[in-house]
Amino acid sequence: MLTKFHYDENEVNEALNLVLKRAEIVQPVPLQERISSDPGDDNIIATAVSANCDCLISGDKDLFLLKKFQNVRIIRPSEFWKFEASSK
Repeated sequence: MLTKFHYDENEVNEALNLVLKRAEIVQPVPLQERISSDPGDDNIIATAVSANCDCLISGDKDLFLLKKFQNVRIIRPSEFWKFEASSK
């Protein structure tokens, strides 16, 4: 995150702490139908849906084209802090 997205070390640590506090391991339920043009992306979407995620953070262009699937918004990494602030 430091080099690819140009975040400073404090922002990376804040994001990491947030993930560590909220993360949980889930077993994804397969989707009923293919959603993305990339079959591997469907596994990511299925995991987010199974975990009742509010959002899925991705730089993947195929995923971002969907914008939302069921109740899961698909956002870019640069949009995360704005999303997080609005969900409180």
